[in-house]
Amino acid sequence: MHAYTVLYLISGFAILEAFSYPSANTQVRLSHAKINVPDSPASNSINDNITTLITFDDIRTRDGIADVPSPYHALNFSSAYWIVAPTDPALDGYISDHDLNAAVSPPNALIGSRFHPDDPSEDTPASFFLGASTAAREGLEPYFDLDSFYVKPLDAPAPGVWLFVRGYPYDDDREPLTWSVEFVVGYHEPFLVKIEEYSRAEWRALGKVEMWAQFGVQRLDWEFCVDDLRVRFHEAWK
Repeated sequence: MHAYTVLYLISGFAILEAFSYPSANTQVRLSHAKINVPDSPASNSINDNITTLITFDDIRTRDGIADVPSPYHALNFSSAYWIVAPTDPALDGYISDHDLNAAVSPPNALIGSRFHPDDPSEDTPASFFLGASTAAREGLEPYFDLDSFYVKPLDAPAPGVWLFVRGYPYDDDREPLTWSVEFVVGYHEPFLVKIEEYSRAEWRALGKVEMWAQFGVQRLDWEFCVDDLRVRFHEAWK
């Protein structure tokens, strides 16, 4: 079995997704996406699961933009993420008509990049994590599972724009999980990333998740939008 990139056309837009297929039966283009398959399912040492759909729509924006509160739905988002309300009249002329669809559940979506307004010299991926103090206050185990999210690149990607997702296990005994997808040229609708199905790995008991998009051999930063982030928390034993 090998990792390949397969072109799909879905509802008028195209994406490239990484899957494993037998090479003899599939005409596809080789991908550099890394697919991790654990030897056994992650142990379930919790007494309850709390699946949360984070839509970002309860965050009040000013002129169509806002910072993400910290914590927000128990997660801490780095400053490389910020909130945008694409259809806010204040953003008329500042956001492409082709990006008005960024909010899957209007009005808000999350914009990610490697730019940190509180430290412009920092060039690290946008990330979110569950802090130990927040977990203790909320009665949660200090880790979470990543289930799915919608994502789209802003504007029309040039050839060679990739999105990367990396999940860091809460314990240091496991290697980070990674998944990537190349955006085809042109404008995009948001598409649903079912991370475990697409990566063939269990994104469970994570301490932090990073996302970033880059372009070309110089790995230039490319902004992207995320919405309807679905994660799973675990109640702590009492």
